[in-house]
Amino acid sequence: TGGAQLIADAAVAALEGQAPAIILSGYFAVVAILTNFLSNNATAVLFTPIALGISAAIGAPPEAFIAATIFAANCSFATPIGYQTNLMVMGP
Repeated sequence: TGGAQLIADAAVAALEGQAPAIILSGYFAVVAILTNFLSNNATAVLFTPIALGISAAIGAPPEAFIAATIFAANCSFATPIGYQTNLMVMGP
C-alpha cells in the first residue's frame, strides 16, 4: 500500500543531515521499544520493509538495517514485560 515507504521517508526527513550511524541507531531504538508491545515476530515482519526503505533513501547497505531489525526485534527478551515467560519467572 505504500505505508512502509511513507514511514521510511518520514523517518529520513526527520533525521535529515544526520550520519547513517545515527539514523541506524534511532531506527534500532524505535524497533527495540516497540517490540515490547508487539511480538518479536510481528515487529520483524512490520519493520523489515521500513528498514529497506530507509537504507535505500540514505544510500546505506540494506544488510545493516536488516541486522538492526533482527537484533532490535529480539530485545523483547531483555525486559520482564516484553515476553510471557519473563513475567512467569519474575512473579515468584
